[in-house]
Amino acid sequence: MSFAKEYEFLTAIGIEPRNSGSFDGGAWKGSGSVVSSVNPANNKAETSFEKAELAGFVSSTCFEKAEKGLEGLKAESCIREGGG
Repeated sequence: MSFAKEYEFLTAIGIEPRNSGSFDGGAWKGSGSVVSSVNPANNKAETSFEKAELAGFVSSTCFEKAEKGLEGLKAESCIREGGG
């Protein structure tokens, strides 16, 4: 599947006719149902995205990185407030 000529520019920015719709901190992934992105001017689907499934998101490195990031923010906040 390829883009219509007027949408070929999207490949220059990394968008393909079908894309993974979730980022885990290292790679784009998707294993869920497919959602189409519709152009409101002509009501045509121009690209589609695979949604993330909850199980894949929870087990991904993204969740782990978010937890580590929050721990760092908590420690920094505690130091600024004179508590650590």
